[in-house]
Amino acid sequence: MTTPFTYIITHIPTNVKYYGVKYAPGCHPSDLGTKYFSSSSSVKSMIKTEGLENFSFQVRKTFPTKEEAIHWEYKFLTRIDAAGSSMWFNRTNGTLGISKPGYKLS
Repeated sequence: MTTPFTYIITHIPTNVKYYGVKYAPGCHPSDLGTKYFSSSSSVKSMIKTEGLENFSFQVRKTFPTKEEAIHWEYKFLTRIDAAGSSMWFNRTNGTLGISKPGYKLS
């Protein structure tokens, strides 16, 4: 069963965060920090270099559909302007699925 979710990964030494969404077939919130570590290549690289012990993983919200999860991520990132903040690793404020296959805007 797939349970789409949003999450925050925090780099403990700097308190810089990454906000993301996971909605792949079969995904589950319990995967975060155990099987799934981020969609961000820079965060994944830092985890590999610095070790998991320097990061905390928190599921923020679960959703019944991937569309709702994607929309929530976009709303959150836009509201805080994560891409414009040095306190977030995010380089965009989400895409509402525009570049994500299989998602159509209504």
